[in-house]
Amino acid sequence: MTAIADRPTVDLEEGFSFPLWSGDLADGLVEAHDRVVRAEAERLAWVTELIATEACADVGYLSPIALLVDRLGISVGTARRLISLARSLSEMPVVRAAFDRGELDEPRVQLLAAARQANPDLFKEAEQVLVDSFTGLSMKDFATAVDLWRQNADLEAAEADARHLRDRRYLNVSPTLGNLVRIDGQLDPEAGQTLLTALRSITDPQQLDPTDTRTPGQRRADALTQLCTDHLASGKSPISGGFRPQVTVTASYQTLLGLLDGTGCETEDCGLLSPETVRKMLCDATVIPVVLGGESLPLDIGRSSRTIPPQIRIALNLRDKGCAIPGCQSRPRYCDAHHIIHWLHGGPTCLENLCLLCARHHTMVHDGTITLPDWALEMADRLPARA
Repeated sequence: MTAIADRPTVDLEEGFSFPLWSGDLADGLVEAHDRVVRAEAERLAWVTELIATEACADVGYLSPIALLVDRLGISVGTARRLISLARSLSEMPVVRAAFDRGELDEPRVQLLAAARQANPDLFKEAEQVLVDSFTGLSMKDFATAVDLWRQNADLEAAEADARHLRDRRYLNVSPTLGNLVRIDGQLDPEAGQTLLTALRSITDPQQLDPTDTRTPGQRRADALTQLCTDHLASGKSPISGGFRPQVTVTASYQTLLGLLDGTGCETEDCGLLSPETVRKMLCDATVIPVVLGGESLPLDIGRSSRTIPPQIRIALNLRDKGCAIPGCQSRPRYCDAHHIIHWLHGGPTCLENLCLLCARHHTMVHDGTITLPDWALEMADRLPARA
């Protein structure tokens, strides 16, 4: 094969020169990668020798980590990883030889070193077979094969690893000042696979319109929204805040008509929506009219029931915006609807005879430990007498 240096090249300002033919580019990339792998092996050999001879003290360093951080300009975490890998390789002669020959790269060596920790004695017996069997596998297949060996070598440790992965799960969802919602998190393998499968069921390219111009990230965002929408529409959500969870937007009729009346279309957590967005939502939504103030039959069902219907509960949430006890920060979804004049004592089920109380304060009010604020008592006192 003709050497790359003998072929026509294109010179770049950075000082590198590349061959004109795409086949040569691929060959050159492979050769460069092989040189990186050999350099990684050589670096580990130097680290191993550094540890064995304790040479760091001779040149004024208190530890090998300090020498690596100073001389190589790497982080403390990277230095610790290199030292740990060098120590492991001293007990893995077959892996070490394959690494030196360039048959295994550093990421694969790290996987084997981690597998050895599961059962060092069994790994020593199986090392040659593992290297012979795993060499040449893709990174994904290599990792799967190593994980399978670790599981068989020490099932109890594998179960502990699985529990550790699950303990590391988290999901942060927070509205931003720009009215976007930021999502950040990580899932254990079981939950992650469930999420990926659900998203793919909606974003599968074979199901998409050829004219769909959304990016993959936008398709995944829309798919997650669709999954949540379907869940809320299924009616399987548990009761929360007096009724099943639903997206609530507060807007005046004039605003929805496009007339500016000084109000907006407000969500519970994510700020304002545009009137056009809300009009789109109304195409497929249950509309519960709520009139705050004045006479409105939906907000007053009298003595017919002590159960709070959705339209009254929504109006109550909008009015109180949380627990009525001063200083309490509990949001409406975590509150109960409390009859100021108890229903058993003739109190009607209407907006003026209700207030929101969190579970703790609700109990304290019934126990007589605390009393309702004056505004709530005065509002109930103004109720007309009922037969």
